[in-house]
Amino acid sequence: MDWLKVFSRGATDLSFWAGKAPPTNKAFGWYLDLVHDSVQKHDGTPCVLMGHSAGGWLARACLGDGSGNGRIWGSGDGKQLKREEVLAIVTLGAPHYPPPDTSMEMTRGALTLTSELIPGCFHDEVYYMSVGGSPIVGEKQNRLWWKFWEPTTVEGFAYNSYMGVCGKGGVEGDGVVPQCSAHLDGSRQISLGKEGGFHSVNEPERWYGSEMGLNKWLREMEEGLAVAVSE
Repeated sequence: MDWLKVFSRGATDLSFWAGKAPPTNKAFGWYLDLVHDSVQKHDGTPCVLMGHSAGGWLARACLGDGSGNGRIWGSGDGKQLKREEVLAIVTLGAPHYPPPDTSMEMTRGALTLTSELIPGCFHDEVYYMSVGGSPIVGEKQNRLWWKFWEPTTVEGFAYNSYMGVCGKGGVEGDGVVPQCSAHLDGSRQISLGKEGGFHSVNEPERWYGSEMGLNKWLREMEEGLAVAVSE
């Protein structure tokens, strides 16, 4: 996700600053447009939307209510897919739920509205899979004031990130997204456990797209898709 583009485009949207911007507005609408236009190149063949991190909940937003007109969001110009164009939604380390009111919603309302208007596995005909990892338990890093230059530990970074995502820092997750937020209610939930499922590709042997990661969720996805197609 190009967060610089998100915030630069959202800067001119009053609803973005108010924390009430739907995903079809300026901040994320460009992303929905990219997905929509890519799907149209396949001449109506149902596709699998697969998204990592923010791309996961945005995959759900791309489909919206399945009508293709985007009216469910109330405003915005981001293009929407139709129900018959999507076979499945697979997410890797995606935060599917907004944080509690005590934390700032970094998407400025887009994730909250997605969770409220198209909750969980909204479309019965779509196969949903959500993959999460738990290799890192967040741990608050208490720096002494005269050692402010100390680098942030992996666990300390995870603690701060988890706090922003779910309001709890000392939980299991992939280093950025806590596992409790990565598993979408009603979906086929896969946990890569403590051995894998790192959020960042900086851990090439242990992230979601590594050989070890793929071995844990790809077969499950293929089997789920086979059932979905047969039905």
